[in-house]
Amino acid sequence: MEESQVVVFGESVLKGTSSRSNSGNILITIHTRGGFAICKSNLDYWGLKELEEKLETYVDNFGFE
Repeated sequence: MEESQVVVFGESVLKGTSSRSNSGNILITIHTRGGFAICKSNLDYWGLKELEEKLETYVDNFGFE
């Protein structure tokens, strides 16, 4: 089986808000048995939350369990 890789790159969730600190110290790597992979680094809390929401939508739309 050929393994494919998807890398998610998003824009900063700190869109002009100076009140949030951007520590960017979270690294996420997800690999599924089907060959789907997501690597996202230098996330802060808000970036992690945004990624989680995108993944939740993806799972809902494609019916993954």
